[in-house]
Amino acid sequence: MRKNTLTQKLTVQLADAIRAEYTSSTLHDGEFAALLSKRLGSPISERNVEGLRRNLDIKSRREVLREAEPSTVLDRLARLEAFLDKLEPKWRSQLG
Repeated sequence: MRKNTLTQKLTVQLADAIRAEYTSSTLHDGEFAALLSKRLGSPISERNVEGLRRNLDIKSRREVLREAEPSTVLDRLARLEAFLDKLEPKWRSQLG
């Protein structure tokens, strides 16, 4: 397997793009890498984005979403029960 080594210029361009756009985007590391690969005209891997993002102390999309979720098991359970309550009438109507 060949390691994806970036030039210094490309690394700086990638770091600038991560600083400017990553947190406002709704993309995960791999999706962001694909976007930048097209824009910069060079292969950018998910690992390239992940490594630079971590070095810049920028949280991943997954970490941000995880922090936004309810923090307790009881909150999660209540959301699940409410969701199932909404589905129950649909099930009953389909069963006759």
